Amino acid sequence: MKRLISFFISVLLIFMFSGCGLMNKKQEEKTKIKFATFYSQMSEEKIVEVYKKIIEEYKKKNDKVEIELITDYADENKIKNDVASGEVDLIGLKRVQIIEFAKAGMLTDLTQFFSEKELDKKNI
Repeated sequence: MKRLISFFISVLLIFMFSGCGLMNKKQEEKTKIKFATFYSQMSEEKIVEVYKKIIEEYKKKNDKVEIELITDYADENKIKNDVASGEVDLIGLKRVQIIEFAKAGMLTDLTQFFSEKELDKKNI
């Protein structure tokens, strides 16, 4: 009887310790953000480099966030479908595309958010 109880306690301890390890791994997972842009690495290299620098600076302050930069969405329909399906989280538009995306309801006005957080008053 003592052997049986010892065996069950051993198995229970193994499950407890392995379960704790799994919980810690889940908490350590980074939030993943997919950021897509129509700008190409080849034709608009300077703009893509600016996006990369912004992402690097953001990662320095937010180490629990992983951002994937997707460049060169040559097919406008693909990025629209990806945005509508939730495949990408953020998009970098060219100026001529902003009106089109706004009319389609694919843009969010962040003016109130910027005002509440006083981001519009900070010198960046």
